Amino acid sequence: MKPDVILTWPTGMDYPICRWFLSHNRKKFNKIYVVLYPHGCLNFTDFLMKNWQGVEFLASQTCNEKWREDAVNIALEESKSDWVWFAEQDFLFKDDYCFEKVKAAMKKYDVIGVRQGNRLHPMCIFAKRSVIDKTDRDFGTGEKHHDHFSKVCQQWAKFAKIGYLADLGLFEGRDWYHMSSMTWNYFRIIDNDIKDMHEVANFLVWNAYNRAVKVPQSPVFQGLAARAEALLTTFGKFLHPDE
Repeated sequence: MKPDVILTWPTGMDYPICRWFLSHNRKKFNKIYVVLYPHGCLNFTDFLMKNWQGVEFLASQTCNEKWREDAVNIALEESKSDWVWFAEQDFLFKDDYCFEKVKAAMKKYDVIGVRQGNRLHPMCIFAKRSVIDKTDRDFGTGEKHHDHFSKVCQQWAKFAKIGYLADLGLFEGRDWYHMSSMTWNYFRIIDNDIKDMHEVANFLVWNAYNRAVKVPQSPVFQGLAARAEALLTTFGKFLHPDE
């Protein structure tokens, strides 16, 4: 019962921790689909395709407000597994026991994720392919401009048996972590505009691990990570005076 993984990935960003996490846990998944869509002034496409093995790269040309639903559906057209894990690059499970609990819960639930208000947060949603196909596969924000997956979650609520990570004894900060607004922060660094940064202390720790994690590293991303330190800390400016 290995799920396919679906990630939507902006061409203008790299996520070394995510690449390490998925590669480290590669045997737990069937296919890993990385759907590249155009976003950002940088372009990591060639680097990723040359340096990340064991994943299937797909491409979406959509760069308007429908970028996510189009990218997800491109991957779903290729996916053949009975389960799909819709994931985001800023989500991590602590260890193997988290996957083991999710695998056991797949016998009980149709959809498993993290409750946020009246929906599931798109950072981590495991879903049976059969219940995905019973929806209109609209992974957008819905009419009231909520977050992505809001509309499909509303449809699942009418017929699917939904379980939450907390029901499995998996809790934020202990068993899993979500580095909220990570991509937003990096794009603010690129724009040299740091007034609206989120969770700066946690972001700096994440950024340090991004630089150090043992995967092939892009010199461009290494420069971006150094620039983040230089803009956000005086010690970083001391270490990287030219950034």
